[in-house]
Amino acid sequence: MIVTASKNAGADIVQKAKLLVRALPGAQFLPRSKRSLGAIAKIAQKRGEKSFLALSKSGDAHFIRKFAATPHGWNWDEDFLEIRKIKAGPRRPVYDCAFGAKSAEAKKLCAGFGFQDAVWGGLGADLEKISVSALKGVAKFSSGKKIIAQIGYAWGKK
Repeated sequence: MIVTASKNAGADIVQKAKLLVRALPGAQFLPRSKRSLGAIAKIAQKRGEKSFLALSKSGDAHFIRKFAATPHGWNWDEDFLEIRKIKAGPRRPVYDCAFGAKSAEAKKLCAGFGFQDAVWGGLGADLEKISVSALKGVAKFSSGKKIIAQIGYAWGKK
């Protein structure tokens, strides 16, 4: 999963994007620099990704939107996530993992991040199962009984 920041992003947006990468297993930060969304989409496609996340800011709020491949090209998802707070452990290496979510909200959240019913990450043969739960605007990512990360969020539509 590629995570990038908005074009000409300030240091606070880049810092939040890097923290988000630390929170999401297998995610990698790709600096936006002067790259267009189309250029990032080509990089994602070469890596076998079907979507990527872009972090931006409006006022004091940070938002994530998913840019995804569709039959008609790459397009923004209508839904977006306001990221309120991120708690992440130490940076984990890129690896293969499978995400599992039981509740409807957790499944919607997985889809919002672009990893519903998907295996993504590095090239290893072993899969680590990551459980995703969502309750009262807090998403928890766990491996076994260990919480890897927590992300406070709220849904929105553009």
